[in-house]
Amino acid sequence: MSIEKAKVGLAQTVNRRQNIHHALDLVREEIIPKLTSQVMLKPNFLSSKNQLASTHVDAIRGTIDFLLTTPAPPTEIIIAEGANEEYSGESFDNFGYRNLINEYDVPIQLYDIHQETEWETTNIILADKSRVPVRMPKIVLDCPCTISVAVAKTHDVDVVTLALKNMIMGTLHKE
Repeated sequence: MSIEKAKVGLAQTVNRRQNIHHALDLVREEIIPKLTSQVMLKPNFLSSKNQLASTHVDAIRGTIDFLLTTPAPPTEIIIAEGANEEYSGESFDNFGYRNLINEYDVPIQLYDIHQETEWETTNIILADKSRVPVRMPKIVLDCPCTISVAVAKTHDVDVVTLALKNMIMGTLHKE
């Protein structure tokens, strides 16, 4: 198994939105070839009430700002998350995500993964190389380009999970 080196962009500017935009700009050449007309942004809402535990809307703004500066910007952006919430869309409401729809000229769709009606079974491979079937939302599997905009935090078992936990565990069918 060969291991590719990943290029990482880190930035410190005056605010979160500019930090994200600048960090993505540092890895622009790696991102541009992977972009498609439809892009899914996957925030991480660990809580629907505690902003510190959830992706700040300005991180999403910085990501969208970057995407719109690319040679072929997306023509549709889906922001998809299945949060721990009392009602569907509570996190989108509480954290100001609904404002994004009117802030940009590109169509933005807020999508609650818990409301998905089409699920597909796929296998994930565990650390011991065993395969486990899981049900994932069709929209996540079908989207040609997905960007995880997760909150960087430590983990009690794995120390850090980066984007993997957000993309896999954050989209699984709850039943």
